[in-house]
Amino acid sequence: MQAPVTDEEALKKSAAPLSTLFATQDTAYILFDAGFHIVSFNALAQKYSEEQNKVSLVVNSFIKDYFSDERWPFIEQTLKKVADGENAGYELNFTDDYGVTKWFDVRWLNVKNNDNKNW
Repeated sequence: MQAPVTDEEALKKSAAPLSTLFATQDTAYILFDAGFHIVSFNALAQKYSEEQNKVSLVVNSFIKDYFSDERWPFIEQTLKKVADGENAGYELNFTDDYGVTKWFDVRWLNVKNNDNKNW
């Protein structure tokens, strides 16, 4: 008979596969906490931010710092929807330095903890 798996053991077992998934996707991920501070991000998110926003992502920085004053009300509405349990998404395009338009599919998802509370 096996002893029950502790939360710490389960976390250790899932950390490597999740880290690999996070690092190798063709999707940029930024994880932030309930206070809207960046907790972590993958390399593709950093690349996107540097290319499109001309700024590097920094852990513990406030997410509002990455949006213009004009864009922030839309982002706030999106964050409220996500906090209320909805998923949000939209398409976004930018023209790069060479005049090429790049399209992005942006999705905002809520992450819940084991107690089904916003993470």
